[in-house]
Amino acid sequence: MKNSPSPKILTNQNGSMSLLYSGLLILLIVISLYTVARNLESYRKIKERSKNYLCLKELLYQFEKYNHQMTKTNQVIFVNYFLQFNPKTGPVHKKIIELTKIYQEGLTLNYHRKLLETKSCSLINKSSFSLYFLYQRSFTTLLARDQFERTVYNSLPKWLYVWHTLGKTHLNDRDNIIVEFLDPKDSLSKFRYQVHRNQILDIWGD
Repeated sequence: MKNSPSPKILTNQNGSMSLLYSGLLILLIVISLYTVARNLESYRKIKERSKNYLCLKELLYQFEKYNHQMTKTNQVIFVNYFLQFNPKTGPVHKKIIELTKIYQEGLTLNYHRKLLETKSCSLINKSSFSLYFLYQRSFTTLLARDQFERTVYNSLPKWLYVWHTLGKTHLNDRDNIIVEFLDPKDSLSKFRYQVHRNQILDIWGD
């Protein structure tokens, strides 16, 4: 007849198994919590980047709209500048020039107001973008004019767009976008710009 294991040995084996299962359970919980934390952080970054892409898109939309309107009104001024010397219709064309110049001043004020009202942008991003004036201003704070009464464009620097949200700023290579403005060929042409993120992503404008 075989000897049966003593109760003491059985108790030790059960205790060892309990410790092993407890350790595995704790390890599983730690791994699960770590995975959840990683997924939440990835989701937060995706959501943040989506918001900042939307911000940049809206800022550039306002830029393109203003850019287009100012170019068109400069063309109107340029045409009427020569027509104003017609003895018969001159006064009408002079009036058109003056009204168009006032309209351009209004466009400029509205453009910067729209930039600052962009809801999807942090104050830092929209404020830094609005500091760039496409056209020069004279000492009277009005838009500077050339000999044909057209606005005079500025040479704009590169603009570094950094993801920036309330409370946190993420500064790394992937989170920086550079907008490089290209000077117009002349006062009748629009600004163009390039967007860089490790490489040129796209070019807009005519």
